[in-house]
Amino acid sequence: MTKLKTNNETKNGTCVMAEMRKDRTSSDKNKYYWMWREEKKKHESEIEALKTQLHIDRENLKKEADELMMKKIEHYEKEIALVREDGQANNLTYVKQLDLKQKELDRSNKDKNDLFIRIRDLEEDKIKKLRLSGL
Repeated sequence: MTKLKTNNETKNGTCVMAEMRKDRTSSDKNKYYWMWREEKKKHESEIEALKTQLHIDRENLKKEADELMMKKIEHYEKEIALVREDGQANNLTYVKQLDLKQKELDRSNKDKNDLFIRIRDLEEDKIKKLRLSGL
């Protein structure tokens, strides 16, 4: 039975990666370790700087959003106050118009009542005259 060779095996069956590792000395290993460690520290410091910047940016965005919201609230409060003033002015105008119409109606009702009383008095006078004349 033949053994299948992997990409890492040479013709004689030994692993190429293992052979490469054997060639490294302990000083090379230490050098690579320290290089890796320095790279890791750089990456960690970059990550911390990015996190700090992200936090600062997030806080700035929150402040800007709060300021914008406060400006909108102030704007709408002013608009509400103006609408209330307009509503009160319109309400006063309508109340005055209503009072005038009510006065007109009262005057008209009084005139109508006066006319009815006058007509009734005239009819009573006519009836008296007719009774006196014998009809």
